[in-house]
Amino acid sequence: MNGPDKTAPFYCHAPAQPDSCATDADCQTPYYPTSWCMNDDTKSAPFVCKIELPPTCAADADCQLGNLVAAAFFSSGCATDADCPSSYCVNDDTKTAPFSCHTCGDDCCLTDGDCAGEGYCQNDSTKMPPYFCHAAAAEAEAAIADEYTWDKSCGTQYDRLLTSTLTMSTDSGIAAGAVASLHTEGTTMLHAPVETGAWVIRVYEDGQAKPVAEFDGDLMSALVFDDDRSTTFHMDTSFTMPAVSASGDFTVSYTATDATKAAFFCIEVQYSVAAADAALVAIDDGAYCMNDSSKTAPFYCHAPPQPSCATDADCQTPWFPTSWCMNDDTKTAPFQCKVELPPTCTVDADCDLGRVTTYLRA
Repeated sequence: MNGPDKTAPFYCHAPAQPDSCATDADCQTPYYPTSWCMNDDTKSAPFVCKIELPPTCAADADCQLGNLVAAAFFSSGCATDADCPSSYCVNDDTKTAPFSCHTCGDDCCLTDGDCAGEGYCQNDSTKMPPYFCHAAAAEAEAAIADEYTWDKSCGTQYDRLLTSTLTMSTDSGIAAGAVASLHTEGTTMLHAPVETGAWVIRVYEDGQAKPVAEFDGDLMSALVFDDDRSTTFHMDTSFTMPAVSASGDFTVSYTATDATKAAFFCIEVQYSVAAADAALVAIDDGAYCMNDSSKTAPFYCHAPPQPSCATDADCQTPWFPTSWCMNDDTKTAPFQCKVELPPTCTVDADCDLGRVTTYLRA
């Protein structure tokens, strides 16, 4: 996504992460090698993958699957805790390389010196570790004031943080993979000091029955009272805009609760990803349409072969989404995936991985 309306760093417009997951392996693709399944004890099924930024790129070739697989071996990530200022490297025995820093990824910092260029470490007294680098030059953030709306109609008369102003800004416009920052200001209606709580952002897309992304954090790290009597406040959080998987029309549900699950506020932000940004880039995987003169319709894509497998998830690729692993008690390892017909096509472009993914989600 490096069109004239974008500014560096540019990101690949990659296939969306899986709709649901059971284990970390379900989430780790060449596009999102360090994602994981949010299936801890605080969550309930269906579980979803942790949304990550897709790979950076300078040209379309950088987004080709083969190049990404090779690049994965040289991922920045981390090797030891020393690579993760204010956090730690998730490299225990249950994980495989490339490893990533807990929570803050490649944006961990302890001091300003840990942040690239003219960025700075958000480590003031209102924050708690792990700390994140703030991108340099806020003026470089895309001005998107006319591209979103917000309201608080989902709130109630019992809300204790009364938002009067919300501003959303991003590092690369309204697009999948853009990091969106939410800044709110307002007054309070508190009956007791705020000592604990959590904020949650759930992103919904029209045409999908459940959230397509979810983010959360410590309320006390994001919330700042502006006066000694705690009558006014401001709050800063962020989330990564997910890839289009249906309509491209998104609603961000933004809430915060205390330890008893009582709400502090409820806000909804609406935005849409433009059609040009929603279109997935073509990815060269060697797939093509078998439509030569020796064939008759219907034509089929010549897709990458199905792999050997241990579980059904190993078999379910964009070309074979309903295949499964034939690993029942009558079989012995190595197990094989159930062979299916690949997608139909009329021209080679119909077999591009991005288009195949889009068709399957339609």
